[in-house]
Amino acid sequence: MGGESIAGGKLKATDTNYWQSPNEGATNEFGFSAIAAPIRGNYGAFTKLPFPKSLCYFWQSGYPNDGSVYYSMIGNSSTRFMFDEKGLKTCGFSVRCVRNALISPPTIRTAVTTFNQTTVISGGNVLHEGDAPVIARGVCWGTNWNPTVADNKTIDGSGPGSFTSNIVGLTANTVYYFRAYATNIHGTTYGDQVASTYPSIFIGGSYQGGIIGYIFKIGDPGYIAGETHGLIVASTYYAGSAEWGCSGASVGVTQPEIGTGLQNTKKIIATCGNKDIAARYCTDLKIDGYSDWFLPSEGEINAIYWNREKAGWGYDFYCWSSSQKDNSNALQFQSNHYTSMPKNSKTGVLAIRYF
Repeated sequence: MGGESIAGGKLKATDTNYWQSPNEGATNEFGFSAIAAPIRGNYGAFTKLPFPKSLCYFWQSGYPNDGSVYYSMIGNSSTRFMFDEKGLKTCGFSVRCVRNALISPPTIRTAVTTFNQTTVISGGNVLHEGDAPVIARGVCWGTNWNPTVADNKTIDGSGPGSFTSNIVGLTANTVYYFRAYATNIHGTTYGDQVASTYPSIFIGGSYQGGIIGYIFKIGDPGYIAGETHGLIVASTYYAGSAEWGCSGASVGVTQPEIGTGLQNTKKIIATCGNKDIAARYCTDLKIDGYSDWFLPSEGEINAIYWNREKAGWGYDFYCWSSSQKDNSNALQFQSNHYTSMPKNSKTGVLAIRYF
């Protein structure tokens, strides 16, 4: 309740009919509703008549070994709660009967379900409010075990039932601990703890000069068990301004699979000296110190395209692939299919790099 110096105010009724002014600091925060009352002295007389409504004495259940009994006292002019005061057993003080009141711990149902660049979605479920209404609920988190509401927390309404919490401001590659909580006038209880590492590498996340468009899977060239690698799409998109390469000049055999775009790009550059071509736009690109960009193969564009919603891209985009059709034509990606286009046509350029 915050300590002896302020607990009295949290226990006092706020109604001025029961306390003489100023009723200092009265909030009745815990629903105890203490009211001023007279006392009966050791010899049977009421010592506080006429009653000024300034004090309230309560018997405690404990007692020392000197024949006296402990009591507590609250006054109108202070927020202090005086306890373990000693009185004679023959005195008459007020009595308040209490019992334990518990709130059932909430359980986390959606613990940590979704990551994006800025947010973790968590939540919980207050199964039972206990003996008093839940006045606050949410999720608390931190980098140490068993976080509490004194750490970081969301506030997601009140009462029983399920709720969702949006958590922001986390640091990448850091292990966080999450617990749902619920608070009523008796205190705060917590659900099970869930631990999770907030990632820096996920589809749609900003990373090394661009946006992660694809993460390699088992069977992909470049996949290494226990490590995370994939394709990064440049943060700049060169729209409708570049030719594929030199018309009439074959670059040799290009490959369509994931992992072949870089080699295809090198073949295009080696065969065509023109400055303003898609492949050279990629190899000349520098973003955040990264300069190993290239024109993607068909397989690499396909992989990125199917992740477009996670990465926040629209449905339609047009770009060159690094695949040659014949001496005069190359393959252009159009939304969800490829079209053979003259190499000296102009269309968008999607630069990518491996990580």
